[in-house]
Amino acid sequence: LAVAEAMIHHKRMLSHTHDGLQRQVNAITGGSQQPALRHLEHLRCELQAAAARLSEVQNAGDQLLDSIVQPRSHDVSEVIRMLVLSKLERLLQQHLQMFVQNKWTARVFLMTRDPCADVRLKATKAVHRWYATVKSMPAVAQEHLRQFALR
Repeated sequence: LAVAEAMIHHKRMLSHTHDGLQRQVNAITGGSQQPALRHLEHLRCELQAAAARLSEVQNAGDQLLDSIVQPRSHDVSEVIRMLVLSKLERLLQQHLQMFVQNKWTARVFLMTRDPCADVRLKATKAVHRWYATVKSMPAVAQEHLRQFALR
């Protein structure tokens, strides 16, 4: 899960680079001066490469998380299940894009039925914390939790 966390951080940095390149392209093409075509083409190539790297890292991170979280959340050891729940909860707090995906929040909800009382308690506390702070969350997260409550 630490590798997945690092990949998410790397994705954020690539996204920042992509956005910066996009702003540069927009500034050159939107200006009143005649754009330097070589520079503009170079920026566009870099922008496409950054978008491709961003997509690759996103896909690799998603595959890594899918291959770890689901099987390890059913591990025979409650220590492993607790660790997965802790890391998943932290990732969901840090990354809104993950939070609004049903597969991750549903995983935490499913862990409220874990055989181990400590894991159930931690999952229940996580869900309670989400609903206790729902008013301070972005609108997309509020809607996501509302949909879960209606199920």
